[in-house]
Amino acid sequence: MKGRWIPEDIEYLEENWGIVSLNFMEIKLDRTKNAILFKAKNIGLTKCYSSSEYVNANVVSKIMKVDRHCIIDYWHDKCGLKARKKALIKMGMWFILLDDLMKWLEKNQDKWDSRKVENYGLGSEPQWLKDKRRNDIGVPEKHNQLWTKEEELLLINYYKHGKKQKEIGLAMHRSENSIQRKISRLKEKGLLHKQIIWIKWSEREEILFRKLEGKGLSDVGIAKKLGREEKHITDHRRNLRNKGLYIGRKII
Repeated sequence: MKGRWIPEDIEYLEENWGIVSLNFMEIKLDRTKNAILFKAKNIGLTKCYSSSEYVNANVVSKIMKVDRHCIIDYWHDKCGLKARKKALIKMGMWFILLDDLMKWLEKNQDKWDSRKVENYGLGSEPQWLKDKRRNDIGVPEKHNQLWTKEEELLLINYYKHGKKQKEIGLAMHRSENSIQRKISRLKEKGLLHKQIIWIKWSEREEILFRKLEGKGLSDVGIAKKLGREEKHITDHRRNLRNKGLYIGRKII
């Protein structure tokens, strides 16, 4: 076991307190639970969550490394994960009992990716979880993974250009259900409207098109990066050439 606390260990403790389980911290920091609890108290951290306590959906999101909307809108609303909503001053917050979460995860192993969860990140490593970790090796990498802003923009482009959800899923390495849920959330936020077959090129697309052209990517490669059809790339290059703005691979 380690002796004196070094700055790196204290930083790890502060950043992961309440998110990573005490069992995992014991292994990671090579210290006893009592030593970790004593240090946490000294630097002003509250106690860790236990299986009999409620944690909010944001914490569960960090532990499982999935979008918070996936937890509430899908796991809770559609798949039976028990959760309670507590009214706060400005908004409501969802809380989940960790014991209920573990039971749900065991019964719904097809809905989450164990590779996103640190060893002992859930507080324990029962046999069913060890088995799932081995089985998840062959699952597509982006199963339940958080969406980046770039991915959202790419999805919006695919959708506006009339691509089917199955096609989008294959292109973005996500399930068809994941694409459908994301489309629904983007519509609710007013970020996605009804489909159109052709849309004007944005300034961002023009800049990216020039960069990709300069790298020598094929029309298929450029189309994939922009979320457009190959025909759109060909037609756009033709329009630039007709305006005298395109000479070979050089754009004026």
